[in-house]
Amino acid sequence: MSRVFFYTGFRMEVFEFKSNTLSARLDFKYDEEGIKQFKVLLSDGIPVTSRLLVDLRDEDFIREQVPHVSGKDRQIMLERLKARTFRDAKYRYTRILGRRDDGRRDDMVLLSSLLETEQFTGWMQLFSEHNTPLVGIWSTAYLSEQIIKKLKIKDDNVLFFSRQSKSAVRETLFKKGKIFVSRQAKLERRVRKDRSAETAATIVATNVEVMQRFLVNQRILGPGEELNVYSILQDLYIEKAEMYCEGSDQLKFHFVGIRALAEKFGLSVQGDFEADTLFSFLCSKQPPHTQIYLCKDQKLPYYRFLIQQIIKVATFAGSIASVITATFLLLNSAEFNNIKRTEQAKLQRFSELYNQQYSQLEHRIADAQRIKGSVDLIYNIERETDLNPQALFPAIGGIFSDPNFSLFSIQNLQWEKHTPNEINAIVSGYSDLKTATIPDGEYFEEYEEVDYQFQPTLRISGTMVKKGEKYSDIVRATEALISRLSSIHNVSAVHVLAHPVDVRLGSKFSDEGGAKEEGARESDLSASFDFRLLLKPAEPINPEGELYGEY
Repeated sequence: MSRVFFYTGFRMEVFEFKSNTLSARLDFKYDEEGIKQFKVLLSDGIPVTSRLLVDLRDEDFIREQVPHVSGKDRQIMLERLKARTFRDAKYRYTRILGRRDDGRRDDMVLLSSLLETEQFTGWMQLFSEHNTPLVGIWSTAYLSEQIIKKLKIKDDNVLFFSRQSKSAVRETLFKKGKIFVSRQAKLERRVRKDRSAETAATIVATNVEVMQRFLVNQRILGPGEELNVYSILQDLYIEKAEMYCEGSDQLKFHFVGIRALAEKFGLSVQGDFEADTLFSFLCSKQPPHTQIYLCKDQKLPYYRFLIQQIIKVATFAGSIASVITATFLLLNSAEFNNIKRTEQAKLQRFSELYNQQYSQLEHRIADAQRIKGSVDLIYNIERETDLNPQALFPAIGGIFSDPNFSLFSIQNLQWEKHTPNEINAIVSGYSDLKTATIPDGEYFEEYEEVDYQFQPTLRISGTMVKKGEKYSDIVRATEALISRLSSIHNVSAVHVLAHPVDVRLGSKFSDEGGAKEEGARESDLSASFDFRLLLKPAEPINPEGELYGEY
């Protein structure tokens, strides 16, 4: 799992991805309640690295020209340039754009920095207090470059337009594929909540016109020079947007559907989503060395996290030797005295091979067929012990005893085992397992593909005491509960059969308020919940003889 914190200057959003799928999304305001809930998230104990993505008005971009040098001299010159341009700014970055085509052919340098506002400093302090392993800080302006490359845009002057929050849009200029300047433009209040295609097109046309005048006045664009605008919109809006944004000989509009663009990057999201989800997914895939703004001293928790993971891997690998030792202790019991001498000789040979090549030990025991059955049995017993209800009770008890989930009350725990086909039928809307079988008339080939391997599930149901809670508070509490249940060891998924409010990925409740919050106090809102925890199946022994498979 990867976690991306997305800060837009107004609130902190959190996106969690499992593989290429959005698994959870949370929203925190910078107030007493929001900070309290954010601290709970940072202290959840889930071993996951995190990335911070920013889209801020307080991100400055400045272009400079410097003499062309290389090696250590260039590094020294860039450091001096950053210090002179941004003085004591903590978060700053430089990028060489290339060399001029005329004159002395100096290097063109883009410098950028983040201003340390009170809110931004406060969020960063929370990361530091909880030793959150932040991989780095990225900017939507720089990540836009990946979208330009993915779309294979070759125009000389490209203005990339996107909207990551209700309150602002981002415009980034690329000249010959290189980022040149970027700005965040604030939107008027009257258009922030209007999600119609007409308003979306009007926002694009109005802000692009202002940006074009700025670029011409700053002589970034020459008189009559063509500017191609590429804007991300909902796929259904594109046809109307093309009607509203007519363009001219110097200004040409191009629209990209957000879902089609997400598919190009391999992102899978259920329901509607905005550009903030797409940029967060791109950020989750960035290698650590590409990070832009995070200081070296702020990466210490990340380095400690890497060391801990290395230690865990080494410990896990060392358990192979423990299994073999335990097996031979079993062979030395009275029941196996008749083969003791033979196995002692093999034990000595295994010890020598272990000392010679530790990491490849599992490949060296092919000739120990007499003890392989014992090793397989021990391993399978160990794996199956995790797949029982008692193994989950401590984790579930810890979650529901958390004060943040005091509104939830468990009334029923039901342990069941079903085939994957039956589980899919249940979560798709079947109320009775008997109806999950394949009805008459289906193709015989599909019937043959039914998976009969049973998989354990734990059903948790109960009620939520509303106590006059606001609608948005109920949403956040339920989202957080599902996220915590998903993090339990051996739980592969949490299927929601019933819930106090609809908090699944297709819903949009983080920005609802006013009348809907008042409506949440009405008694017609269901206060029951019904979750089904799907456990990971026990990993079988590799038929080729490897105990743990590929790690």
